[in-house]
Amino acid sequence: MIINTGQIMEFSDREEGNKIGIVLSVSGKGVRVLLTNRRETTVTERNILHLTSTSKSQCSDIDAALEVLLRHDLKRKSYSDQINLDELHLLLSEEIRGYQISEMTGFVSDSPDDDFTAALIRALTNDSFYFKEKKEGWVPQPRQQVQEAIERENKRKQKELEEQALIDELEQLFQKGTSVEISEKLAPVIDKIVDYVVFQDEYKGDKRVVELLQKAGMANFRKLFSLLVKINRFHPDENILLRQKQISTEFSAEVQSEAESLVSKPLDTNGRTDLTELFTMAIDGEETKDRDDAFSVSRDSDGNFTLWVHIADAAHFIVPDSEIDRDASSRATSIYMPDKVIPMVPAILSEGAISLNQGSPRLAITVKMSINAAGEITEHSVFPSTVKVALATDYNSADEMISSNATLSDAIELFKVLRSVRVKAGALVMSKPELEIKVKDEKIILRERNRSLSTSEMISEFMIWANHITAKFAMDNKIPFIYRSQPACENLPPNSPEFDALVFFQTIKQLKRSETCSQPSLHGCLAVNPYCQITSPIRRYCDLLLQRQLKNFLSHNSPLYEIETLEQKLVYADHGLATGEEAMEKRYMYFLLKHLKNEISRGNDTISGVVLENGYNETTVFLNEICRINRCRKPGFDVAPGNKVKIKMKQADPFDETFKFEILSIKTAES
Repeated sequence: MIINTGQIMEFSDREEGNKIGIVLSVSGKGVRVLLTNRRETTVTERNILHLTSTSKSQCSDIDAALEVLLRHDLKRKSYSDQINLDELHLLLSEEIRGYQISEMTGFVSDSPDDDFTAALIRALTNDSFYFKEKKEGWVPQPRQQVQEAIERENKRKQKELEEQALIDELEQLFQKGTSVEISEKLAPVIDKIVDYVVFQDEYKGDKRVVELLQKAGMANFRKLFSLLVKINRFHPDENILLRQKQISTEFSAEVQSEAESLVSKPLDTNGRTDLTELFTMAIDGEETKDRDDAFSVSRDSDGNFTLWVHIADAAHFIVPDSEIDRDASSRATSIYMPDKVIPMVPAILSEGAISLNQGSPRLAITVKMSINAAGEITEHSVFPSTVKVALATDYNSADEMISSNATLSDAIELFKVLRSVRVKAGALVMSKPELEIKVKDEKIILRERNRSLSTSEMISEFMIWANHITAKFAMDNKIPFIYRSQPACENLPPNSPEFDALVFFQTIKQLKRSETCSQPSLHGCLAVNPYCQITSPIRRYCDLLLQRQLKNFLSHNSPLYEIETLEQKLVYADHGLATGEEAMEKRYMYFLLKHLKNEISRGNDTISGVVLENGYNETTVFLNEICRINRCRKPGFDVAPGNKVKIKMKQADPFDETFKFEILSIKTAES
């Protein structure tokens, strides 16, 4: 092929299709051409589709050469628009063979020139449905095949147009939010975007929606979340995890109807010990509405105590395989979050008929213990009862009553005796400060929860002993049961009433995991043997199952479940429990990080901490103000476990759950 400077070239480009250029020079490396955008490129001979028969410019003047090139390009575009390939195909498809380009131009033009020939080549390569280039020339494709290809192409183009219209509409939504009306075509796309944001990398839905978002440059979860907030599909603090884990915040009509039917029935107290005349108290957190437990205490002149721990009889209402039971087994737990509570069973039961509320007769399972002055349990029993709570209050209020309420005063003395027994047996008693987070009227309220309050510790102690005695009752009566155990730990530091972050950290690192098992054994941390967990049947399905098992034995002298069935049900419940606990932890962290982000933006970015451990690149710190253990990059100066340090918070992002901080300095006695 002879190529001269100034010739107009039509050539193929792998990425951009056909292009036009004017030859500037020729070398062994290829042909250097000037493009219509004034740039230059090198073309190999095999990519050349057409060359003008003569040079059209000397190319010594680039501006002049460019003007010539643009003129020829415009002419070719005009020719190409006029060429009707469909008519040409109809004409030539009568004889299927290879046609040379010079022969084909004669069918569509009386006097074809170089530009017309190049224009025909453009048309044939850009619209490749009609003819296929082969060695023998351009071969007409079968008519039916052409029509099918054109139909597919039209559909593709229509799809592109529709996608672009959706992209344009999405961009309008991003800019103007709810002021833009969502079209019927976009509405189902928005539904899929919701799922995409919820499940993110785990999204298994319509891949075309993901492709659409990627084309539009919108496949960014944070950006899409903002869009869904703008159009009122999401709350600014939308709880994504609830959607992700399909945790319903409402109960079905069937479950609600069944709950209302149960509440409407008169209370059946047959076969129960009437304890309604016994002075009974229920002490919980300030906002607790579902009261699982209550207690009664008496003390004789010899210093001996009687303790009754009353556990709400949830099993009476939630019977196996009922609508409520199936729903509760799926939920497995009540979920307590800073901004919302999702009960395991409808509130009409959890906060009403089952809950040990003040002033109304309630059904319970009572664990009764006779305890001498030394803390020895001399007698115990477990039985169904009817109780009436005389006083339901919160921990702070109860603490203020200790000196003026004889029952509370006796209860505190009993608590001290029982705690002492466990401590002597090797129980680990540690009180870690905890940060309570509540959201009210969209304001985040933080408050350190004081676990050292007398009545709070007292209730915990009473529940430990009630769980222990219930486990012993099950063991003695050979009831198939699920126990909780934990190996004893050696060389633990002595118990201290004061919280020491370093001691706490070193202690929990030595603790072994507690386990569930069908055989009774020691719970090392609590120093009781055996032990189970049964005192929260309103809010934990595992506790409800054990209460059901216990109650059936009390009523019929036989278990409801064989151990294999019980274990299977608890495995299923444990899955739901883990999901609920994850929902609680993530929601807690969301609002904590949102609060810290606000504090950082206000310039309140300095907190204090205690160094717990040094790794190779990281330092573990207890952060005092938020009562949490976190890691940060090791500082450029030496720090040692136990050092009190000043900390700067650098970043808190509730959306992607990140918290970054750095150690500024070691705090001295003076600082």
